[in-house]
Amino acid sequence: MKKKIISILVFFFCLLSGIQQTSYCKEILTSDATGTAITKVTVLVPPTGEKAYGIAGDAFADMWEKVTGQRPDVNHMETGSLKLPEGDVILIGSDAVNPVVHDFIRSGML
Repeated sequence: MKKKIISILVFFFCLLSGIQQTSYCKEILTSDATGTAITKVTVLVPPTGEKAYGIAGDAFADMWEKVTGQRPDVNHMETGSLKLPEGDVILIGSDAVNPVVHDFIRSGML
């Protein structure tokens, strides 16, 4: 968990400081602590709500690709489905529109 938090912070640092496609950013964001490649990242957009959620998912995928060189899949969730894809997942939206976030809060995971 600590590695993922650090990776996210490094990702945003690279974006904010204008450092794009550097070997350091690409290395830390595309491998885990052992140096093994991280699985594919998937961005999940909620099945309901404003168009802004889809725009946010695409914008996140664009930024991720600029820093890591790997574009994550952007998928719209199915209504009522709590199934997550394999690998790392980025959830877009609050518990009001994203059923997975709502379930995580209800179960005490968040």
